[in-house]
Amino acid sequence: MRPSFAFALVFAAASAVVVGCDGPGPGAEAGHDHAAATGSESSGLHQHKAPHGGSLVVLQDEALNLELLVDTATGALSAWVLDGECENPVRIAQETIELTLNLNGSAVAVRLDAVENALTGEKKGDTSQFAGANDGLRGVGRFTGVVRSVKVGPRAFQGVKFDYAGAHR
Repeated sequence: MRPSFAFALVFAAASAVVVGCDGPGPGAEAGHDHAAATGSESSGLHQHKAPHGGSLVVLQDEALNLELLVDTATGALSAWVLDGECENPVRIAQETIELTLNLNGSAVAVRLDAVENALTGEKKGDTSQFAGANDGLRGVGRFTGVVRSVKVGPRAFQGVKFDYAGAHR
């Protein structure tokens, strides 16, 4: 084998290793930090940024996310179903998403209804955006909760726990 060809082969192989994901690290899957996927860029790992400035709930690792955003002044809660990279909306047929939130030590049920959007053509039964409200969310920046059920295509996600860490704008 000629030296220049051997060098090119070794360089190409090394480049492929460096460009790919670096494998799981502490608190990360495949080099991705989903626990801190709220828009903060402090860990240095590949992170997914919530496009609306909310907190992300991973539904299926590297495939689906649910972004939650609370308006603490009004108690309004918005949610968006997003792809694995949090770059594209994912429309679902479901017309409501049910959450159970832990607010000040009490379990509170919150229903998010499908949001229609004339600009994108989204409508109930074919949307990625949901909204609801609860007075208990007024002034609350952090809480825990559970997504009771979200069905995306043939896949159903039930009992998905999350920590809402506040808005990240």
